[in-house]
Amino acid sequence: MHGAVGSKCPPPPPPPPPAAGKGSAAGGCSGIVSPGGACGSTAGCGTDGSINSMMGMNPIMMGMMGMGGMGMNPMMMMNNPMMRMGAAMMAANMQAMMGCMGNAGASTGGDGSAQAIAPMHPMEAQASLIDPRVKALCKEFSIEDKTCEVLHEAMKTREDYDDDLQALHMIMAHATGKGKKPLEVILTQIRAIKSGKFPGKELLDKDLWAFFEKYNLDDRVLHKLIDTLNARRDKKKDILDALDKRLGSAEQPAGLGLLVRLLEGLDETGRLPSPPRRLGGSGAPHDGRGERERDRGDRDRDDRRDRRGYEERRRSRSRDRR
Repeated sequence: MHGAVGSKCPPPPPPPPPAAGKGSAAGGCSGIVSPGGACGSTAGCGTDGSINSMMGMNPIMMGMMGMGGMGMNPMMMMNNPMMRMGAAMMAANMQAMMGCMGNAGASTGGDGSAQAIAPMHPMEAQASLIDPRVKALCKEFSIEDKTCEVLHEAMKTREDYDDDLQALHMIMAHATGKGKKPLEVILTQIRAIKSGKFPGKELLDKDLWAFFEKYNLDDRVLHKLIDTLNARRDKKKDILDALDKRLGSAEQPAGLGLLVRLLEGLDETGRLPSPPRRLGGSGAPHDGRGERERDRGDRDRDDRRDRRGYEERRRSRSRDRR
């Protein structure tokens, strides 16, 4: 016998805790999302789960799906609070699932395919690794990129990198100012760098650089001069002054050959020779000894004259007495 009309049925038992849903390979969402919730932003959502996996096999949801298949009376759903709650949870889960699918699409380019990053061209990657100071020097003298890369690799071997780079700029500016082609000059200096003959920071000495500019020395003579001066560092300035006087006082221009002969004489004898006689010099070593010998000879001649005069005066007085 049924109960009286208007009697209340006992409330249904509370639903069991939702089981964890099947996640995707990347971590996935939980099986049930509370109303108003969304996918977790930390682990990300899988896109291969079905609606049932998103619902986590909630018995209320399954019951409602079954009732929906049989044709649910909307008045029954409105009167039953559990059914209203289940409908709200179903809507929330559907919304969460769509959000997860949207996020997954965004991470794969929207059309499900992974977006590929355009690779950098090898030449662009290599150019980005060149020292900006080397690039600036090459740009100033219109040196092509390939030669700039060769220069960058050669400069890596230099211990005094900053000083050498400054000296290289000075050489380039001096040579191009004399009308030489920048490419020829830079290739010559690259060969000197690789062979260890690049003068580098030695050219930062103001006295040496002034001498170099005044006589427009080529690489061969410059290296010879630097080697000679390095062997006598304590007399560097005196030697440069003496060389300048000899080159400047020669009666005939002799080019760089005279400087080489002077340096060779200094290396062989330890004394700086005078320019050859054909160029207006005495051809004798010049270390102050020649002047001292000439002075001594002059004094000896004067002494001899004095002695001769004295003897003559003595003889004259003797004759007068007779």
